Amino acid sequence: MSVESAYVRLAELRQKAGELERELKKAKEELKELVEKKRQLFDQAAELKKDMLTVSETRKEAVAKVREVKAKIDEAMSRLEEIKLRMQEYNSKIESVQSKHRVSPEALEGRINELEWRLMTEGLSAEEEAAIVETIKNLQQRLIPLREVKELRGELALLREEASKERMRIHNLIQEKRRLVAEASQWHEKYLEARERWKSVLNEALNCKKEVRTAKEKVDKIFMDLVRVNAEIVNIRSTLHVTQEKKEMFRKLAEAQRKLKIAQIAEDKLKRGQPLTWEEFRIYYEFKGSSES
Repeated sequence: MSVESAYVRLAELRQKAGELERELKKAKEELKELVEKKRQLFDQAAELKKDMLTVSETRKEAVAKVREVKAKIDEAMSRLEEIKLRMQEYNSKIESVQSKHRVSPEALEGRINELEWRLMTEGLSAEEEAAIVETIKNLQQRLIPLREVKELRGELALLREEASKERMRIHNLIQEKRRLVAEASQWHEKYLEARERWKSVLNEALNCKKEVRTAKEKVDKIFMDLVRVNAEIVNIRSTLHVTQEKKEMFRKLAEAQRKLKIAQIAEDKLKRGQPLTWEEFRIYYEFKGSSES
């Protein structure tokens, strides 16, 4: 490469280096902005995840309440079914007894009281008294299942009352379940919304992370391009420096050869008695003085 072309190339490289330095500065500023944006997005995503988990816990609590009430409803339904079975059992017994005894316990008790009164107040023969006693005994045997029916009816009334309470309890629990299901549904919707917000910001943060990586690669590339340009500049400047030293050395050598030639001409003129020019005189005595020293 000639000196002229080296200087042209050096000028081009310096211009390129200036452009790269400006590009590098801009790229670093863009990278800095992206890094800050990425940090803010990941911080926001972290906060949204906390909110999402909080809503998720509340949703779980709401669902647990629904399951708890449902368990109570199932328990109450099972209890009501037991009561119904007992009521059916009692009704069957009552119907069975009533089908066999077409008389009320009050009528039997009245008949027994009447016969007992006769035993106490009338003068009866032994045969009549024995017959009445036997009749009373039979009536009392018939009265036993009828009295049981009376007790069963009392129990049945209590069971009806208990069944009514269980139905009311089931009704209230069903209303409570509906309210809790609606509440759980609302929390589920809130959870889905919170999850979507978190996923949206997280995706944005991940995309920004990719942009940061791309911007970092751009900064590195520009930096390495600048390093290569600067290295070439240093190399050309070093080459030019060496070239200048050589050029100066050759100039001095040529000058010395020229002066030596002039000194030799001046010496020949002096031998022939010819006059010297001022330059010939100066150079001749310059060489003569250096040779004598």
